[in-house]
Amino acid sequence: MLEKSFGLLFFMRKPKNYKTGPLPIYLKITIDEAATELSSKRKCEPSQWSGKSGRATGNKESVKELNHYLDSLEQMVFQAKRKLIETEKEMTVEGIKSIMTGTDEKKVMILEVFKYHNIQMKALEGTEFAANTIDRYETTINHATTFIQWKYGLDDIDIKKLNHEFITEFCFWFKSEQKCNHNSTMKYLSNFKKIVLICVKNRWYHLHNYCSGVVHRQVYI
Repeated sequence: MLEKSFGLLFFMRKPKNYKTGPLPIYLKITIDEAATELSSKRKCEPSQWSGKSGRATGNKESVKELNHYLDSLEQMVFQAKRKLIETEKEMTVEGIKSIMTGTDEKKVMILEVFKYHNIQMKALEGTEFAANTIDRYETTINHATTFIQWKYGLDDIDIKKLNHEFITEFCFWFKSEQKCNHNSTMKYLSNFKKIVLICVKNRWYHLHNYCSGVVHRQVYI
């Protein structure tokens, strides 16, 4: 298989009715004859921009920070390229763009994982799990469902959106809305943590986003 040509270029584009001021910086990725563009979400004064190097010029700290950011963005492109190679996917501009924008990964929803976990537990009732254990997890998922609807107005939530705030609010909700005592709250949160750990083991989620700070120390240690 012939190796595809690959190009990467930062450039500025003048919007309609442009008169003066900073211009937005775009990133153009080219593979063979196909090309795609991404906004860098940064701007630069035209007088400070070098079209040849695709970087800002000057010694100001703001210029150094901008160029450092563009360097990081460039590295992200090469990481996306490497990911396509390692996963043996076709090298396309659409593939790189989807990785860069995060649209290549399927969302993993926490309650979907929880439901599947409970179905598996039910199938092993009497052999590996007692009925009261299964009931506790069913109660926990019901609480989690109600909490997510109460807090976010959603039927489920992406596992990646779980953070310190989520678990803190969940803990507060148990005690304030459900009138649970401390021990009951900790048991429910412990059950919920098991589902999070399943996501961690499947590399859908990074644990440090969830179990951090005061909640980590008080609830899980």
